[in-house]
Amino acid sequence: MTELAVAPTPTDFIREVVAEDLRTGKHTRIVTRFPPEPNGYLHIGHAKSICLNFGIAHEFDGLCNVRMDDTNPTKEEAEYVDSIMADAHWLIDGWADKNLGGAPLILRTTSIDFISSRLSSLEKARPTWMA
Repeated sequence: MTELAVAPTPTDFIREVVAEDLRTGKHTRIVTRFPPEPNGYLHIGHAKSICLNFGIAHEFDGLCNVRMDDTNPTKEEAEYVDSIMADAHWLIDGWADKNLGGAPLILRTTSIDFISSRLSSLEKARPTWMA
């Protein structure tokens, strides 16, 4: 009877950096993130990112946060957020679900939001003689 060879643990430069940072104490806990934009459905690149980020969190007993980057709010829809979360749960089910960190965070980082907030502040601070 022949014995099956045990495959070596996969490694790459990202895992090597994470392992070194933990070994040296530069970081004591690993937290990764998956940052999709909720303006469409996931594609194969997203699946790769989910597997990489949740995989590293899983291997190093960390967390992976889902952070929705909303850089185009006119295309954002709850349907996409729900779909993204369903797909992410499907991909990590049974192997990395314990590494999912909290509820998804939706960030609004648009220039329009920034400019609107600044214009509002300027409007309030405008001298009455400029009205």
